[in-house]
Amino acid sequence: MSIAGGPGVTSQYLAAGHIDELRLHVAPFVAGGGESLFVGAGGLELTPVSSRTTPHVTHLVYRR
Repeated sequence: MSIAGGPGVTSQYLAAGHIDELRLHVAPFVAGGGESLFVGAGGLELTPVSSRTTPHVTHLVYRR
């Protein structure tokens, strides 16, 4: 299952323990003040699996 959403949705699923693999696509852009992704996730342990960088975005993959 794939869940698309911003930091609020992602934080809720992380805090509930419903995410096995996290794929982040990081672009150098912040709208407003920005929003923290890991709020309320507690002692979350993620293992980095892969990363790939392009001129416009960095793709990161983590697993629990």
